[in-house]
Amino acid sequence: MMSTLLEMIGCRYPIIQGPIAEMKSPRLTAAVCEAGAFGMLSLGFSNAEETRRLVDGVRELTDKPFGANIMLINPASPEILKILAEAGVKTVTTSTGSPGKIYPLIHDLGMKGLHVLLALSHAMRAASEGADGLIVSGSESGGLRSMGSESSTMVLIPLVADQVKIPVVAAGGAGPGGSGCTDRDAFYSLGRIARTTGLERSHPGLRRRRHDASAPEKHEDARHSQ
Repeated sequence: MMSTLLEMIGCRYPIIQGPIAEMKSPRLTAAVCEAGAFGMLSLGFSNAEETRRLVDGVRELTDKPFGANIMLINPASPEILKILAEAGVKTVTTSTGSPGKIYPLIHDLGMKGLHVLLALSHAMRAASEGADGLIVSGSESGGLRSMGSESSTMVLIPLVADQVKIPVVAAGGAGPGGSGCTDRDAFYSLGRIARTTGLERSHPGLRRRRHDASAPEKHEDARHSQ
């Protein structure tokens, strides 16, 4: 399955950048690609014009393969997929919606798709509806979540892998009990990535959190002063 995944995404390492809402800087995507992983644009509710601008921005910085996340609840998704295909994008991820209606178009355009999901039942349905691979997100991860019960990454991944015959990519956090990543640790790691690539288009509130998290001694001082 690993060789199938690497052939699908066309990069050196089996690592896929997680698309994060408005953090869709072409510089970040290109930097991930140049490092040997699979860079991703987070297109969310983008329209055709913004999609072209973002794709052109990545192409100016790298000739490596990259992809994009398609939110299926975005009515512009079919048009966006056509733009991506014309630009030479070979693999996309899909999320927030049923894959059944969009995957025939993805395949007609000569592309592959990895569907993002949160539960075993969703995984089996996506595989039956034409997804070429799955990105399985455990309960530790962020982003849009299910209204129902969820399983942790280390529980969900083996369950899905045993039931489908297409590549499975693990997403979200992972770790033994009691050692999960804290909110401060998460923003510290994110901040280091953002500063390295010059990414400063994120929400001002996120930048403040990132700045605070990069100085952990502040948190210690505040804790002891209470």
